[in-house]
Amino acid sequence: MSLKYQPRHVLRDAHSDSINCLRFSVDGFFLVSGGSDGRIVIMKTHTGTLVAAIERGRVAISAIEWTDNKHEQFVAGDSSGYIITVKSAETRKQILRQNLDSRRECQKSEIFWPLLVGIEWMSSGSDELLLIADMFKGVVVWNASTGALASHYKFILPIGSMSLSPPRSGDSYAAFYNLHFEFDVYKLRGTSASHLYNFKLDSGEEVSGPNVILPSIFSNNGLVLVTGTNSGKVQLWDMTRGTSVHVLDLQGKNVIVQALSSFYDRSIDVFFIATGTAEEGSNTKIVIWSTIETDINHSSDREILQFRDLACFSN
Repeated sequence: MSLKYQPRHVLRDAHSDSINCLRFSVDGFFLVSGGSDGRIVIMKTHTGTLVAAIERGRVAISAIEWTDNKHEQFVAGDSSGYIITVKSAETRKQILRQNLDSRRECQKSEIFWPLLVGIEWMSSGSDELLLIADMFKGVVVWNASTGALASHYKFILPIGSMSLSPPRSGDSYAAFYNLHFEFDVYKLRGTSASHLYNFKLDSGEEVSGPNVILPSIFSNNGLVLVTGTNSGKVQLWDMTRGTSVHVLDLQGKNVIVQALSSFYDRSIDVFFIATGTAEEGSNTKIVIWSTIETDINHSSDREILQFRDLACFSN
């Protein structure tokens, strides 16, 4: 398993403000980004070419997730509390914009928290479990089927961001950014949690103040934790040893890496990482990295899919 990533594609000027979220599609064919400029940008992973740019005004896009079905579709959340569903023009030619009354829905489950920083699905047999993190109140496991709280973890607070690994041998691993240029990693088993690692960023990377929220993701089948920094670098940590094994350099002193995504293409045995930046004084950029340097010829019938002819309406 290679941990050496090389930059493959760079998309500049796709966003005029901070890139807040990145997501590879379920099969890795597309990469979509959302930014504080209100734009949603769709690009092809293997070529780095722009497919579509959807303008949403100046309402920041804060979260994106692809749906797992045969159609090209994803949902995006914006800072005004709306959820937008984007489908290809081959399916419905529309963006469905729906306001979620999150307070009402969460009060039914008695877990409404005002500063949610992460929500992840947990794999636990037939139960539908959500791992939910709040900046100051901690982390809970919520049973989405019954509406009951399964457990409440007492992790180090505050929490700035959260990521969850794929399960391995019955265990999952969760990484939390603690707002002090450190990532704490816990091993989760059932309702118990044990502290595993504390990954400290180099002191030279503290260039933007303590309020920067840095992201993390698990890559390489959960064996690697990928973390952003505020000095234009991305660090890769070996989850079996708890050590830093590789650094991706975006070559900039005032560059905050605050959006990450990863994907493994089994058909060609290649791991991908996407990084999105918030750079002071200039436009931001998206970089796609992979574990090989050679060109990849990856064609598909989905080349004909169009995301451009989209309309927007409110329910």
